[in-house]
This record gives sequence, structure tokens and C-alpha cells, in this order.
Amino acid sequence: MRGQFGTEGAMVGMLASDAQFVLLDGSVTRVPLQESERKIALNWRCGPGNRDIGDASYVTQSFAYQALGLRPLSPVHVKARRTSGDVGLTWIRRTRAGGDNWELPEVPLGEESESYEIDILDGAIVKRTLTTSSPSVVYSSANQIADFGNVQSSLSVRIYQTNVLFGRGAARAAII
Repeated sequence: MRGQFGTEGAMVGMLASDAQFVLLDGSVTRVPLQESERKIALNWRCGPGNRDIGDASYVTQSFAYQALGLRPLSPVHVKARRTSGDVGLTWIRRTRAGGDNWELPEVPLGEESESYEIDILDGAIVKRTLTTSSPSVVYSSANQIADFGNVQSSLSVRIYQTNVLFGRGAARAAII
């Protein structure tokens, strides 16, 4: 299955039926890197598992651990409701841990605290960033007028869940 654990941003469109892939099995193990090694370029050697690391078939590649496993996942199901010019946004958060129990009414938080940043966009320009500690926020008509000159009939937004370890997580973009 593709796009799990926050990797949907790395997915491409349709692939050819004969596209190459890497089948990962239980022999793949996690490298025990420390938080202090995050974003520091380290030299990695890779090659055939049946040869010595000094063998000429091994190559060296520089790679900086990004700790993407700590990045909050993007929210889903963004909705908007207009009330007297104000736009109320709601969404459903996702979790990095313990989210496979379909019997729970809501997935566990998986973060130290719940927090979001919502960018209001004009093309690629961020006009305003709203913050909230719940999966909803109101973009007032007064702020719309201050940002755009009038109340907007549609809005382009990016919603991020944040945490103290990674900062902004993956964005959910929506036009509402």
C-alpha cells in the first residue's frame, strides 16, 4: 500500500505496470541516530551485503537525517462554513502513533500538545497565518478585508499540525 505514514507527498501519479520497486523485508533495520545528529550530513557506505564494507563495490554517499518520522501528518477533510462573512474552517487531525484502532471515536493525539498553523494564501503569498489549539479556526470578515480589501468568495489555505520536535508538519492544501 502506498502513501502510508505521511508519505503521500512523495507519491507520483500512475506508474507503469512494470515499474521497478524495492521490497522491504524484516532484514531492514533502523539506524540508531540521535536527535543531536538531525540535519548533520553523515557519510554512508552501501553495497552488497555479502561483501566487506571496504570492497570496491561499496559507494559512499552523504546524507543528512531529517527525522521525518517526527513530522506531524497533514490534516484531512477540510471544510468551511461562512457565517456573516466570517469563514469557519474545520478539519480532522491524523496521528503518527496508535491510529489504527477503528473503534475509537478519535485517534490519539500522538504529540505533546495539539496545535495548528493555518496559512491564508493569495497565490503563493501568505497573507495571514492563524494559530489554534483545536481542529477549527475562524477567519473573520474583518481580517479578510484587511488582507484582501474585501470578503473573499473562496480562499486558498494550507493547514499544518505542529509539534515541539519538528515544528510544522506536512501541509494540507485546500481551496474553500
